[in-house]
Amino acid sequence: MSFKKSVVIFGRSLYLAGIGACLKREHGLDVCEIDPQDPVARQSLEAMTPAVILFDLSDPPGDLDMGLLKQQPSKVVTVEELSKLNANQTG
Repeated sequence: MSFKKSVVIFGRSLYLAGIGACLKREHGLDVCEIDPQDPVARQSLEAMTPAVILFDLSDPPGDLDMGLLKQQPSKVVTVEELSKLNANQTG
């Protein structure tokens, strides 16, 4: 029995869509996309226990969503942080 780690893509940016498409090809990940504009977005995020929540600072979640994301700071990764990590690895 294999255990898949859950990843939430929280946003609608093109950059997040690309990251999500790449992550979906990984067999050990269960990738879920949540549109912050969806009326049940907050309930969907609260119902999940993801290993990581990704969101794009250029399309930030609203105040209500930010409060929820701050409750789990160790799980939140911004696209900006991923860009910096990638630059450090390739530079």
